[in-house]
Amino acid sequence: MFEEQKVAKNKKILEDHKKVGKKLIPPMMYSVPLQETNYIEELLPEIIWMGLIHDELGYHKGIDIIRAFIKSASDSYTSENYINFSLASNLRKLADHEKEKFVQKLIKNELYLDVSELLAPLVYFYDDSPFSFLNKKVDLSISEEKELLEKLKTSIDRLFDRYDTPSVVAQLNVFYTRVLDGKISFPMGMDIPDFNALIDDPHSDEANKAAGFVRNSVKSEYMFEFTKHDSSWATSFWNQSYKLDKCEFER
Repeated sequence: MFEEQKVAKNKKILEDHKKVGKKLIPPMMYSVPLQETNYIEELLPEIIWMGLIHDELGYHKGIDIIRAFIKSASDSYTSENYINFSLASNLRKLADHEKEKFVQKLIKNELYLDVSELLAPLVYFYDDSPFSFLNKKVDLSISEEKELLEKLKTSIDRLFDRYDTPSVVAQLNVFYTRVLDGKISFPMGMDIPDFNALIDDPHSDEANKAAGFVRNSVKSEYMFEFTKHDSSWATSFWNQSYKLDKCEFER
């Protein structure tokens, strides 16, 4: 599922890093001003859509759907500026004609109906959701609305702790999207953790190693994104969530 990636030939390992004391600082950490992020307030709203898919389909099938969704979005984007479409807010950067193209790709690949249903809580309950263009709001019965709300609450609860498997696997999608897009590569001989262990053996030492690697990578990427990132969705998500129901999560 997750294959080892190679570094480009003739590229000197760590040549663009800056040494500060005994630490090597990657270029994205010193080339732009960065701000610390809060996982719950800022990142969880960006990955909740993947949590909804994982909860409904499981990790293996869910990851396949998520990758196909992200690729369709990326293939519909015409700018040369790179965007990681695993982060929900980045869908807002698609122009109207690109969104239309995106929808057509989902329809052609027989993904549109499934994705629309899986992400229904984000379309139904939230104004200005990044996914609003995928579906139209409809009138639901009380029981149907309650069912959607329970799915949403369950996903939020499962993602609430960034150290738990549901959160780590969602973050893995963010990290691995960048790998698949060729924006991250690993030096030859680097001790790369087995990312499959996060799903196949989540309590193992190898999974713990992979989880730490993923969390640090996503935190660094999001800190980099945050300097040019529109955080209005995250703010809107929580402001609207507080009005939906009592916020009683065990964690």
